[in-house]
Amino acid sequence: MTLRRVYRFKLEPSQEQTHKLYQLSGARRFVYDWALDRRKEHFEATGKGLSVAALCLELTQLQEARSNALASGSGFSGVATSRQRFG
Repeated sequence: MTLRRVYRFKLEPSQEQTHKLYQLSGARRFVYDWALDRRKEHFEATGKGLSVAALCLELTQLQEARSNALASGSGFSGVATSRQRFG
């Protein structure tokens, strides 16, 4: 018979750490949902599964495109024009 030991820890994060934990869990959920949708779309289109390596490559490209859009400010161009229109 094997004896199993269990250790329990209680986290008491600060307010800032709690905020970061919520951000992390939200980002993880986004990636999971995005990957699941991509696998479904790819299977419906081709009848074949999409590998984890292909998903990782697509996610990296998505992250780079997003960071480039934010760096160039193109993501905020619509905000500036709407601010002018609606004052």
